[in-house]
Amino acid sequence: MSNLPLDRLMRELASFLGTRLDFERGIYRLSVPLPLGRRQEVSASVRQDDDGRQIIAFVSTVGAARRDIDAWRLLQSNGHYVYCRVALLGTVVAVIACQLLHTAQPEEVLLMLREVAQTADQLERQIFIADQY
Repeated sequence: MSNLPLDRLMRELASFLGTRLDFERGIYRLSVPLPLGRRQEVSASVRQDDDGRQIIAFVSTVGAARRDIDAWRLLQSNGHYVYCRVALLGTVVAVIACQLLHTAQPEEVLLMLREVAQTADQLERQIFIADQY
């Protein structure tokens, strides 16, 4: 079952971006348009923080973690972003941004989605020399 406020927000964003919105097992997925005709998949889901507040997590996968990836450089890059962070999720390098659900505004979430998508796309090209996701 979808989370109604997030469902409405994601539908508005997909419509604004002119992209399809998929929903499966509590996770929304959309393909964010980027410059030069590129696209990057970003997923959104709701989780609770330690105090029980609902948090929207926006995630875009970069690729599988490997020993030759400079983790220190990825960690340093986090200082350059406004909304997102590069993280290791299990064995996958991903870009993540989080927002309180009850204060989420479409304009701010759009900025977050675009930064997550652009950052993941840029890292894919830098690290993997190819479009992974």
